[in-house]
Amino acid sequence: MGYFLLSILLFPLGFLLSLWGRVTNPPRKLLIATGKIGDYLNYTPTFSLLEKFDILIDKPPLQLAEKEHRIEEIFLQPEVKGGLNKFLFPLKLASRGYREVYVLTPNAFNLMVGGVVKGARKRTLFHYNQRWFEKFLIKIGGFEIVPHSRNDLTIATYLKVVGGDEMGEKGEVIQKFWKSLPLPNPLPNFSGGGRFKVGFSLSAGNRMKTISEETWGKIIDILEKFPVEYHIFGVTGDEVYLSPFRNRKLKNPLHLWIGKIPLGELPGYISQLNLFISSDTGTAYIADTFRVPILLFAGPCHMEEQKPLGEKVLIVKSNAPCAPFSFIFSAPYKALCGELYKITPAQEEEIYNFVKQLYHQWLLERRKEKGK
Repeated sequence: MGYFLLSILLFPLGFLLSLWGRVTNPPRKLLIATGKIGDYLNYTPTFSLLEKFDILIDKPPLQLAEKEHRIEEIFLQPEVKGGLNKFLFPLKLASRGYREVYVLTPNAFNLMVGGVVKGARKRTLFHYNQRWFEKFLIKIGGFEIVPHSRNDLTIATYLKVVGGDEMGEKGEVIQKFWKSLPLPNPLPNFSGGGRFKVGFSLSAGNRMKTISEETWGKIIDILEKFPVEYHIFGVTGDEVYLSPFRNRKLKNPLHLWIGKIPLGELPGYISQLNLFISSDTGTAYIADTFRVPILLFAGPCHMEEQKPLGEKVLIVKSNAPCAPFSFIFSAPYKALCGELYKITPAQEEEIYNFVKQLYHQWLLERRKEKGK
């Protein structure tokens, strides 16, 4: 509501500064995309369309954005949203004379900031949970809109926002404009030696996405039937979720990377895995970027809207009667009912067959490589 009132004050100044900026600056593009790590990965297909651009992001994906050569300047939302900056930052953007502005996270602040820039091509998405003052900011900000429903893939919608409606939702378009992350050269050598590497993320920013100990125990029992090695990734504090591994006498080697790998270096590790297992976390989308096979537990999430899109992905849906109830633009942080991650015997068998197939494919490929 406050940004609605602020826009009325700033828009006339933005008009004058935008005129000045267009005269004094070369053409520039601005992307406003302030989601978390998984969202950031799903923004990256638009980077190929933008080529060179500035970006406003939230802090969690900063280390990933800093390694992206197509980004010319990064603005951090937490730094520009408080105090006097909420007045000065939109005017700073207006003075840069942007010719194109795309808002992929259309909250009130982002729409106000983008709306202050005048005379540019401006597009955003219009979703199912848009509030009245956000609708007003879209209108007075001069944005073209791309409708987005709960059954639309976010990647497809983002591509439409940046590239136009002709991008469509065809699979070949999404494959062409795939997610991207820079990799270090050489890649880190982190494996214990020649085994099928399984990675895990045991937690997520939203605690509703924490898989239960009981279900982790069943997954470990399945994996113990194969000669693999475990690699557990996470942030400092995730050690509290290790009991399903520590309470078992594991046959397979366990490698703990919790709190040891900065986010900017994580893609180099994840890209070398043979299987990644987690709930709907940002790390899963890093794995998907490199087409690493994924076993993903949907929990509360509506997976038709945003999900891993690689060829080797098994999504285990929740059996809770209220699921799914968490959407990209409407995500509660409190469970609405029962156990979200309890799996049935049929799901256990499906998981076993998925792992078995991946393992035997990997084994066959290794034998072919050794035979060359």
